[in-house]
Amino acid sequence: MQLQILKKHQLLLALAFIVAFLGSFINAEVILSDDFSSGTLTGWTSVDEGATSGPSIWGVTNLSGNMVAIQSSNIYSNHGSDIHIGSYLKRLSSSVQNYSVSLDVMSSDDDYNGIMFGYQNSSNYYRFSISNQFANRTLQKMVGGTFTTLASDAVAFTLNQWYNIKVTVIDSYIKVYVDNSLLFNVMDSTFSTLGSIGLYVSASQNGYFDNVLVQSVPEASSIALLLFGLAIFALHYKK
Repeated sequence: MQLQILKKHQLLLALAFIVAFLGSFINAEVILSDDFSSGTLTGWTSVDEGATSGPSIWGVTNLSGNMVAIQSSNIYSNHGSDIHIGSYLKRLSSSVQNYSVSLDVMSSDDDYNGIMFGYQNSSNYYRFSISNQFANRTLQKMVGGTFTTLASDAVAFTLNQWYNIKVTVIDSYIKVYVDNSLLFNVMDSTFSTLGSIGLYVSASQNGYFDNVLVQSVPEASSIALLLFGLAIFALHYKK
């Protein structure tokens, strides 16, 4: 009996070690959180690429009692094409490989708004954009200055309505959610790290952004290992 009790204590200690060891990998880490309540864009860098109606005008404004980021010029180039560049606010430089990026976006203009992620430099990144005028939602990658569309549909956003956009990149699978509904699920490993993110507009006067949240995401292998350890413990504990 004493031997059985000792074995159970040893198994409990082993389980505690497994949980403690994997906990650091499994718990999501907040890399960036910004709701612009400070009233400033501290930490963000604006990048203008559009050749028409520039420069960009980025700032923070009080919108119905809530502080949000805003871009209020009509800066753009290659309007209506796959390129449709304009301006973006860039932040971070991270080597995290599995991550999620979420934010709220709204516009009173009918042109492009969205999020850039996996940003390595100005010629290499992923971009998800929405447009009312051209009635599409598009996930693209730029590699060496050339855009490729990974997924797209023919749905326009509604002007003056907030949307929550969330992107997860886990083990080379890119998932895009709009208002918690899965929109795209594609596999692409071109850019293996988070790099930087960008709040993106093109020809969008009064594009608004809020509640930016970037987190690391647990690796599937770590979760599987923890579940395996728990299963082994349960089998031994029954004995």
